[in-house]
Amino acid sequence: MSIEYRNEVMIDRRSTKPIHEQIYSQLENLLSSARVINNEAVIKASDLAKKLNVSLEEVEKAYYLLEKNKFIKFDESKVPYVIKYARILDFFSKLIFIEDGIKSLGKEPSVENIEFDIVKVDNSEVIPIHKYKDDRFLRQTRLFKADDEPYFYLEEFYPIERFPKLMTLDKDFCGTIYVNVLQKEYDIDFVRNKRKVNVHLFGPKLSKILQVKQGLTGFKIDLTYYDQNNIAFAYGHAYSLPHFYFEYDVHL
Repeated sequence: MSIEYRNEVMIDRRSTKPIHEQIYSQLENLLSSARVINNEAVIKASDLAKKLNVSLEEVEKAYYLLEKNKFIKFDESKVPYVIKYARILDFFSKLIFIEDGIKSLGKEPSVENIEFDIVKVDNSEVIPIHKYKDDRFLRQTRLFKADDEPYFYLEEFYPIERFPKLMTLDKDFCGTIYVNVLQKEYDIDFVRNKRKVNVHLFGPKLSKILQVKQGLTGFKIDLTYYDQNNIAFAYGHAYSLPHFYFEYDVHL
């Protein structure tokens, strides 16, 4: 895709924010968006300096930060390329809370609670239904946002057979059942999760929730949560935009 960098990077010379930080923050937004793809060439620092009428040193400082934070890499000819999937792989190999991951991007996290109800599950790609006599699960779905923009959709299922007290909860417990119920009432310690990552085409429901065009390719992560006895106590699906990239832990 052809990018007009003069329109993407606007320098405010009256601002107290250093020029290289202005360049960095605006390129960070561009390279985090779905408008660029992995391994796409980025404008050279010297060419961008001319377009913006700034010193080469300022642009090189910005590119240094972009490289350090795994937004770009340089080939043998010093041409910068997008490496967003390196950051996506970090997201699947490290563990921090989702909200902290959003903060690490310099963005403000927020959460929208969508569903909190008891459902019957007769078929699932992640839940071993045959292991449960009771097919009822508490379903909890939430949308995590960065600067009020959809970033990460999480759908979780907790077995009523193992945690019957979940039947009595109202929607005020959405997002807090791990701390307020599973830990307090059942002595559950979340130790690890198992993740299976797939490429996913967003259908009508998810495209509306994530505010993207239907048919856009993103990521689907099947999740299994394990307690201190290495027993699965919950299951889930997470959906992320194609430019999503930060390390996370499941914040039950």
